[in-house]
Amino acid sequence: MQFTLVNVLALAAAVMAETITVDVGKGGLHFSPEKISAQKGDEIVFHFYSTHSVATSSFSDPCVSGADDVFSGVQLGTDAGTPIWTLSVTDATPIWLYCSVGKHCQNGMAAVINEPSGNQTIDAYKEAAVNVEAAKPPAEAQGGSVSTETGASGSAAPSATASASGNSTKNQTMTTTATSVLQTSHTTTVTSTSASSSGTAAGKSAANKQDQMSYVLQFLTVVGGLAAFVI
Repeated sequence: MQFTLVNVLALAAAVMAETITVDVGKGGLHFSPEKISAQKGDEIVFHFYSTHSVATSSFSDPCVSGADDVFSGVQLGTDAGTPIWTLSVTDATPIWLYCSVGKHCQNGMAAVINEPSGNQTIDAYKEAAVNVEAAKPPAEAQGGSVSTETGASGSAAPSATASASGNSTKNQTMTTTATSVLQTSHTTTVTSTSASSSGTAAGKSAANKQDQMSYVLQFLTVVGGLAAFVI
């Protein structure tokens, strides 16, 4: 029973994480959305269309990465939005993103995760980027992970179920049922057809957080009932 409870606690933590989709270069030199709201534990999944990259920089040095900045490497995207590159958010501090290919960054291909208040805006970042002579990403790809899959929904929950395969039938029932509840809320997709819709994307993210809290309450109710059944 103890082993099953460990799995349940892990699944409960996973339900609060959000997966946010960002299109890179779909229909032009831009990220969509270009303003992304994320919390610690969330994952940003970048879908590549045509040849682009995702690199991070400081606000003060647009289009220029430091040694510790993350870099997807240049990806040869397709009409299907593959490959994909996933970046895990470790805190709520602002993260400035740009495409290092050619003059893409200088032409406005930039985005921000958790845009701060004040003068440090994505528009100000783009304005400063115009004067950068050449984009300078890290020498090699680092941070994040690349995949050719079009999505990863359901990948975490089944592994938790499989890890409990040596337990009793009752424990398997509990884990499987808990997993099915989680799968209804594990992945939230945030998309935008243009940079101007970034405010809408942020609003959807806030609404999705409220929905997730409702799912958590449902999840805990199911776990409580199943725990009594197992005992």
